[in-house]
Formats: sequence, structure tokens, C-alpha cells
Amino acid sequence: MTDLLRDALKGLAAFEDADALLRKGEGPVQLSGVSESLKAYIIFKAGDQKTRLVVSAGESSARALLEDLRFFDRTAVYFPPKDLLFYQADAKSNTIARERLRAIRALLRNEAKTVVTTAQGMMNALVPFSEFEKRILRFSEGDVIDLQETANLLSRMGYERVARVEEGGTFAIHGGILDIFDLTADLPYRMELYGDEIDTVRTFHASTQLSASRVKSVDIFPASEFVLDEETLNKGLRNLEKEYKKRLEELKESGSYEAAASLQDLYGQIQDAAEDLDLDGILERFLPYFYDKADTLEQ
Repeated sequence: MTDLLRDALKGLAAFEDADALLRKGEGPVQLSGVSESLKAYIIFKAGDQKTRLVVSAGESSARALLEDLRFFDRTAVYFPPKDLLFYQADAKSNTIARERLRAIRALLRNEAKTVVTTAQGMMNALVPFSEFEKRILRFSEGDVIDLQETANLLSRMGYERVARVEEGGTFAIHGGILDIFDLTADLPYRMELYGDEIDTVRTFHASTQLSASRVKSVDIFPASEFVLDEETLNKGLRNLEKEYKKRLEELKESGSYEAAASLQDLYGQIQDAAEDLDLDGILERFLPYFYDKADTLEQ
């Protein structure tokens, strides 16, 4: 089939011109009248040494296009949009978060040449990728770690401490054993310590808790897109407090007491979320207060 598609594009001036421009990093280019059977192949071939961001009109068309693209590019990933109401309702299953974080991981590791999303997904504000990468934890055999400090770091990365690791985004500590189920991984990791030193690192099956394979080291990615260290958290809270006091005074002076009460309630929710480190809840709506500059998928 690939040969037939390649032959169909041979000598097609519009495609060759678009391909040449994309290879030079120029554009945008527009192609119209493309059949569905050729669309995925043209996306795959045009400017094929570049990372491609493919924006579709909606979820169903994006996922359909992704399946077509994976016939040519097995590394293609989908970055779903984050509808805040649905995203928070999805917090327990982590389905959307896992897909988005896997796409971010693939981009950071240069493992994907094609990212498919929707217009809404492209516009979602993101924590700067440079900040996200700083929050990645690496564990290697022979490392000396403090389990309590590690537990605190994992909590700030969006991981939930549980009695037994069975699903992504959780971790557990049993004596000298640290289990972590990276939200972007297929299997959880188990680190067995001898004193404070990591003796072995293994993957294991969550259902049986039996070891799968031994690895020398592992990178643990954040379980939340909204990653915060203590300094960034405190900076954001100071900015929010300043804005809150200013706005509250304005509302009271104008006699808008109902709006002032609503603002006070919202600020209370923000304080509770910060205390509980609820990273995927209300705090994320105020990302610009924590980071001076947000990224988008296009950037």
C-alpha cells in the first residue's frame, strides 16, 4: 500500500512544493482536495524530518486520524484536550491524564515525531516543559535516598501514597521497599533498599506483585501536569493572595457583597487545595500565578 500511495504523489506539484517548504521550516502551507486515503500518508511524508503537530477539528476525527497515522508512524501519540469539568471527573481513572502525560514524555524524550490533538488541546496552557523536566526523578542501583524525603517529593509530583500499588499514579513504602507506579509506564517499579542504598530496581506485575524484570535505573515522571516545588507553590500563593485582597476590596467598595462572598469562598478552596497538594483541581486553573510564562503544545 505504501508503494501505491508513494506513486500517487509522484509528480504532484502541490505536494512537492509543500514538502520543500516544510523541509526548510517555512509555512504555513495549505493543501486542499486531499482524499481521506491519502491524508495520513501526506502528513507522514511532508517535511518528514520534522516533528509534526496535527490538529483536528474534534476528538473523534483526531482519534481516527491517529489510527491511520500509526500505520506509517508507530510512534504517533495523541494529546487529548483538557476539558476542566470532565478532566476533574476523570481524576480517579486517570485516563486523560495518562494520555496527556505520555505525549509530554514522548516529546521530552524525542520518542514521537507525530502528535495529534484538537484545537482545544493545542490551546491548553501547560507548565513550561523545562520546569516539567526538572521534576523527573531518577533512581539507580547504588543511589542513597531518604525514604521520607522521597515520599514528600512524590506527593508534590501528584502521586498518591497507598497501602498497595495497583494503579498508575500511586506509590507505597513497606520497610525498605519503595514501590512506584509511574503514570506513563505499563508496569510499576520496585526498589529494594539495603539501609539507605538502593540495592535492586525491578518492574513487577501490580495484580500479582511478582517481579517482572530487573533494570539498572528508572526515570519517574510526574503524575500531574501541574508540577510544583515548594518555592513555586509559595510564589503562586503570594501572587494569588495579593490579587485576592485587591479584588475583595474593590468588590466591597462597590457594594458587590454577594460577589465578595463568592470570592472569599473561592480563595478558601484555593488555600485548602494548596494545603492538600491537590494539583489537578482548582490550583491548576490559576497556572499563570505560579509560572511567569506558560507553554502550549505548539511551542
